[in-house]
Formats: sequence, C-alpha cells, structure tokens
Amino acid sequence: MADLPNKSQIQNSELSSDEDSNMLDEVTYLIDRPEVAPPDRFKFVYLIFYLLGVGTLLPWNMFITAKDYFMYQLRNVSIPAANYTADVDDTPLQLSYESAVAISNMVANLVIQILNTGLAGRVSVKTRLVGSMAAMIGMFIITLVFTKLNVAEWQTTFYVLTLAIVVLASAASALFGSSLFGLAAQFPQSYTQSIMGGMGLGGVFSAVVNIIVISLGTSITTSAFWYFLLAILVLVFALVMYLLLYKLEFARFYRKQNQRVMLNSQSVGRCGGKPSPSYSCSLSPWLCFLQQPPNVNSTNTNPDTLIWTARYFVPLYCFFGFNMGDLIGRVLAGIVNIKWPNVTIPLLSILRLVFIPLFALCNVQPRNTIPVVFDNDAYPIVIMIIFAVSNGYLSTQALMIAPTLVDETQAELAGSMMSMFMTIGLAAGSGLSYGIVLAIKNI
Repeated sequence: MADLPNKSQIQNSELSSDEDSNMLDEVTYLIDRPEVAPPDRFKFVYLIFYLLGVGTLLPWNMFITAKDYFMYQLRNVSIPAANYTADVDDTPLQLSYESAVAISNMVANLVIQILNTGLAGRVSVKTRLVGSMAAMIGMFIITLVFTKLNVAEWQTTFYVLTLAIVVLASAASALFGSSLFGLAAQFPQSYTQSIMGGMGLGGVFSAVVNIIVISLGTSITTSAFWYFLLAILVLVFALVMYLLLYKLEFARFYRKQNQRVMLNSQSVGRCGGKPSPSYSCSLSPWLCFLQQPPNVNSTNTNPDTLIWTARYFVPLYCFFGFNMGDLIGRVLAGIVNIKWPNVTIPLLSILRLVFIPLFALCNVQPRNTIPVVFDNDAYPIVIMIIFAVSNGYLSTQALMIAPTLVDETQAELAGSMMSMFMTIGLAAGSGLSYGIVLAIKNI
C-alpha cells in the first residue's frame, strides 16, 4: 500500500475539482488524527459518565420515592396536620397522584426521546446536555420552595403545578439521557455501561435517602426539603463535572474523532429501517420488558416486628431492593458479556414473563380470589433480586452492544435511538405493572 502524502504536499498541489478538495479534507483528517487514544487517567472520564448516569433518572426517582410528602400535601385538610397518618382514607387527588405522575413522565419522555433522534447532529450535544440539566435543577428548586408553603387552601392548584413540573422535569431528563447515551456511544463500550451503572446507583441513592429520612422521624415537609435539596446538589455537581469533561485529553480525543460526523434526519431512517437481523435496533423493544414489579406487602403480622411491616418493608423491598439488584445487574454487564445477543437478549426478555405469576402469587394487596402462595417475606425478596438483576444486566448489555453493530458515523444516533426504545419499554412495563395490579384486585 502506498504511503499517504504528507499534509504540505497535498496543500501545495493544484486542486482541479470538488472531488480533489474532498480528498484533501479526508487525508488531512487521517494525518491529524492520533492512532492511539490517550489513557483515561484515574478513570476520571468513566467516573464523570457514572455521575451523569446518576442524574439521568433523578427526577423520576425523587417524585416517586417522595410519595409520602405529596400524599401529605394532598391530604384531607379537615383532619388536623398533627393527626395526619398515611392510612386514612385517600382523597381523589391522592388516589390519582401516582398514576398521573407515571403517565406525565412517560408521555414527556416518549415525545422528547423521539424528537431528540432528529436533533442529533443539528443541535450540539453540549447545548442539549447543559440546557436539560439546568431545566431539571430549576424544576427541583420550585419543588423545594413548595415544601415551605402551606398548600392546604390551593391543593388542586398545587396538584396541577406538580404535574406540570413533572412533565418539564421528565422532558429535560429524557433529553439529557438520550443525548448522554449518544455522547457515550462515541466512546468505548465501558462508558455506556458506566452510565447504566450510574442510573442504577441513582435509584439506590433515592431509596437510601428515603429510608434515612423515615428513620430520622422529622416532619414530612422538613424531610422532603432535605430530600429535594440533595437532588439539587447532586445535579449541580454533575453539571460542573460535565463541563470539566471537555477539558480532559481522553474525552477530547474521542470527540475529535467524531466531530466530522454529520447526522441528519435521513440517518434516522437508515438506522431504524436497516433489515439486517444483527442490527442494534432489533434489540431495542426488549430492553425493559416488565420493568416495574407490583407493590408487594409484608406478610409478617407479628406485633414485635410491626415497625418492619408498617414502615420499612416497602421502602426496603420495593425501592431499595429493586434498585440495588438493578445496579448489581448493570455492574455485571460490564464484567460478563453476553453471547449471541441478537438471539439471547430477546429470548431472556420473553422468559422474564414468568415473573408475572410469581409476583401475583405473593402478597400483593388488595386482591380478590387469587390465593397468596408465597406467604413468607423471603419469597418476594428472592424473586425481586432475580428480577432486578436480570433487568439491569439485559438492558445494559443491549445498550452497550448497540453502537458497535452500526457504522461509526451513526454511533451517536444509535445510542440515542436505543435510549428512545428503552423509554418505550419503560412505558410498556409501567402499563403492564398497573394492569397486573388491577387484575389481581378484580379477578
């Protein structure tokens, strides 16, 4: 193979056509590009991606795990605040809160994820990430202010404003997550895994903070204040670290490699429509099949352990248990690679349907005629661990593999599209979970 001419020889040559000019651009790019990537010193870039992953699902985690605060704000105000307990009759606003938040979050996520696939290559990744993080911080600041206000006289307005905040925060979170996966797709596989690990850690963080808040015994509004303040501090720190990313040689190297890639709306059609069975998008619909488990109650009725049953079982089992298992699965995905992913991931995802009857036979309440078969607290805990670990492992493997199965010029787009399909899977999983609970209640 003939040696490439040096840069000065090419620049001094006579360019007779546009084709010659294009050739100059390509050869100049090859000459300027280093052959070996610099080291990621102290894994600093990897850790930054991990931190950014924590912030990706923070709005969703916070608004769901802070349920007690929102139930308090939407309580029956005829009952004195000092006498409020969570087991009193729910008001219409309380009853609809969780489903309204879930629907608002998923709709905002889906719309923004779809739109973001068209923004790849049109609006810079930095603009999308900084703008979305600033929006999330702004929404949490407003929520923080609400914890210091007495909303008893304007509960309906508070409810509507909260849902509006959820929509805006979820939209910003979706834009942030999709853009972040697109950015990570330009780096080695392990950097996508670091984001997924960070997302799992974010869920664990929210659950642990919730448990600590419960154990402190402070007022509901005071606990919520510190809860949302922590979320703001985490997001601000993540934003600062992201801005630092562009000053690191390792990150600049991979960004320079991809700076010539121009992705347009036609690329979306090629990505989604490529017929090859090995193409990454064939993995997407299976990412989060049956994502969320139903809320299982403790079967322990021993008065000596009533505090475990009433206060800690659901936070530990449902929130902490799932998020910790999910995090373990995401970490394992960076250690053990799956073989034949285009067959294995869909097959294992379908096999996860077995969790539907397994959870249904636990103590999911309320229920009608379906018997409780697994009548010991150990059963749902073990089922949850297997469910959560498999969820984290399969979803992370799919997102890691996707960018490697496409042309490098479409890596950012492939990462964004996988994030979009993951959101679709989350929406489908949430809807399926609610359907399971309704079926158990009425059958």
